[in-house]
Amino acid sequence: GADYCVADLVYADYTDYSCSGGNCEGNTTPMYQEDCDESDGYGSDYCVVNVVYADYTDYSCSGGNCEGNATSVYQEDCDESDGYGADYCVADLVYADYTDYSCSSGNCEGNATPMYQEDCDESDGYGPNFCDGNYVLANYTDYSCNMGDCEGYVTPQIMDYCNISCSNGECVW
Repeated sequence: GADYCVADLVYADYTDYSCSGGNCEGNTTPMYQEDCDESDGYGSDYCVVNVVYADYTDYSCSGGNCEGNATSVYQEDCDESDGYGADYCVADLVYADYTDYSCSSGNCEGNATPMYQEDCDESDGYGPNFCDGNYVLANYTDYSCNMGDCEGYVTPQIMDYCNISCSNGECVW
């Protein structure tokens, strides 16, 4: 017989005829043909601007046939992954890679660009003068980049020698 639906299942009636004493009788049995739900699923990912989608097709039984209804389903917004990575050093300069993600062939692909953050040498300098005996000293802080951070290394520098004495970071004459 013709295919028909029971929920999302396709059946066809099979009639087995048997004859006895010149009388033929048919015994009809529904025969399972197909479960439309087994065909449900996602298609390949694709891009719409910078967003990844996939079509989900839901199959149901209609008129004895499995018919699919496709719906676009959001997968991922590539722009949400944009951002800076960890800081790193190039000599005494601090950089961080900025990765800009875009959608290509159904995938988010990143393009990293090194972005200047800071020049550690710009913070180098002397602190206030102070006395140590007859010497006028000042701490010199030399900044350098270490594992993405500017770190200062302090060394006292002799600024002057006082013949008489030193007071409050100045020679007394």
